[in-house]
Amino acid sequence: MSLIDKAHDKERLAAALLLACLRARVTESAEGLTPELLADVDWDSFLRLAIRHRVVPAVRHVLEPLAGAIPRQSWENIRDAALSFAAANERWMNELEHLLLGLKKNGVPCLALRGLPLSQQLYGNIHSRQVSDIDLLVHPADAARSMAVISTMGWMPMFRLDAVQTQAFIRFRTERAFMRHAEHLTVDLHWRSMPPAFSLVSDEALWREAQAPVSDHVRGPALRTAHLLLHLCAHGNKHGWNRFAYVLDLAMALRRSGPADLAEALAIAEAAGKREAFVFGLILCRDLACVEVPDEACASSRAGEGIRRVQRFLLDPCSVWGRLGQERPLLRYMLERGRDRARYYADVMLTPTGIEIEKISLPRPLWFLYYFVRLGRLAIKAVRRTRAL
Repeated sequence: MSLIDKAHDKERLAAALLLACLRARVTESAEGLTPELLADVDWDSFLRLAIRHRVVPAVRHVLEPLAGAIPRQSWENIRDAALSFAAANERWMNELEHLLLGLKKNGVPCLALRGLPLSQQLYGNIHSRQVSDIDLLVHPADAARSMAVISTMGWMPMFRLDAVQTQAFIRFRTERAFMRHAEHLTVDLHWRSMPPAFSLVSDEALWREAQAPVSDHVRGPALRTAHLLLHLCAHGNKHGWNRFAYVLDLAMALRRSGPADLAEALAIAEAAGKREAFVFGLILCRDLACVEVPDEACASSRAGEGIRRVQRFLLDPCSVWGRLGQERPLLRYMLERGRDRARYYADVMLTPTGIEIEKISLPRPLWFLYYFVRLGRLAIKAVRRTRAL
């Protein structure tokens, strides 16, 4: 066996243990995690995978009772990584509270999506989920004002846009990132919770039925349970379920929801013509995370191969990560209706990116020209790729 094959076998074993930890976190049972299984693990590979899949706090929670069966230095590395993420979450929480307060003072209603509120809602505290950014949702009419407020609070927006470009950006895009490079912090400001092709519940419903804050720490309202299930599934679909964290979050939400919440979420998805997209997430959580889901809820005739594709991707160390590395082959499972698939490909082909909007400032009557700018850039890229071959 070559060194490459041996390395891949170690990575596969590490990925298999990561999946076992995910199941143990969801089911609160570590029966499958025997000392014999832990003995052959390459712990450096395991920790790298846990960080990449954003599940380090869950891994620490599951393995802590078994720490005696793990090499001391390896366990200390896992524990230290989890403590580092917990400390980062404290910093994130301070920033989130500051942002929510600043937006509120400027009369901007705001919903905090995923991130720390989700950690509190699903895991009981802000330290048990690996958070990579802050996601805020505002109304489209408040997007420009929100960008100005966040900029005055010391965050640098991605793309340098004038006032007209900013309005074009709001028209064509769904979110904008703000960063503090020195602190490695990012805020994603959304004025649409999901790209339309992937959305399973309308933003109007999210706003209308948002509930009281999940804790005293998070001042803004939270998504109600049925909407949270739909939103987490749409988020996983959007990213092709390319991280264990997406499966874990939806599985924990399903475990904490009741039959009425699941029935309501299914009814909303079906009314939107997107039941299959939601069922895909349910089957994924049932098969990968061992969540109990009613058979009638998972009735589907075409999800099987998609589920196997996701599992192969998550467990294969040779999987290609990055944009469209996993999403595109799954589109026929995620996008049930032909018009959703057409909308997705139209968005990819025609919708101008932030780079293209930044390059040229067009008055509102000429915004249609951004479509040609987009097509022109795609054509140039295609020509360059052809010449490179």
